[in-house]
Amino acid sequence: MKILGLVLPCVVMISIAVSQVRPDHNPSASHPQTYGDSDAYDVYSAAIPMDNWYCENSKTLLIVQEIPPAEWSIGSPKGALQGDAEFRKAFAGVFRSFNEANQQKMLLEHRFTFQKPYRLVSKDELDAAFRNVPQNAISDGWEGFRDSFPDSSGYLILSGVGFNADKTIAVVYIEHRCGNMCSQAQYYILKKVDGQWVKCVPKGLKTEMRGES
Repeated sequence: MKILGLVLPCVVMISIAVSQVRPDHNPSASHPQTYGDSDAYDVYSAAIPMDNWYCENSKTLLIVQEIPPAEWSIGSPKGALQGDAEFRKAFAGVFRSFNEANQQKMLLEHRFTFQKPYRLVSKDELDAAFRNVPQNAISDGWEGFRDSFPDSSGYLILSGVGFNADKTIAVVYIEHRCGNMCSQAQYYILKKVDGQWVKCVPKGLKTEMRGES
């Protein structure tokens, strides 16, 4: 995966405080807790780019149900989103909230609001699909995936969402995997405007790291 650094304009002025967002978790439980933050699902639904190649070429959006802690190919948001002193101060709480929301594996629920059908798929289902290839065939497994999920051009991996204290600013990681040497990873920053989440470029953000292959 190539790591790309993009220099961005500064167009949005914000003031952010520290947040504390972490779903209840029972360490002794045998199964991961569900991720029940309703604001997070509104952020997902606004952040996933419906006009990109993956969404346009998928009849059904395929989303990995497990939120995998700290498996971000471009690193943490604190490292991937670089800005000036004002930006670092403003986003310190959001980045802490993101880390807290991704400390352990959690399970997404069917609470997305998309214009297109979607399906949550477990990692076990994905692993089984990638193993579903003819014996002795030379394959990277994607033939098995496409046979198992013919309506989806790959799948999405989502992080838990980091928020500021009053939940008007959010950061989320979204990765799309579509084949051998075919993937894209990015952090999205959103703000709430008149009750709706919209993508934004905050004041002081200088460089945004993205991963593509």
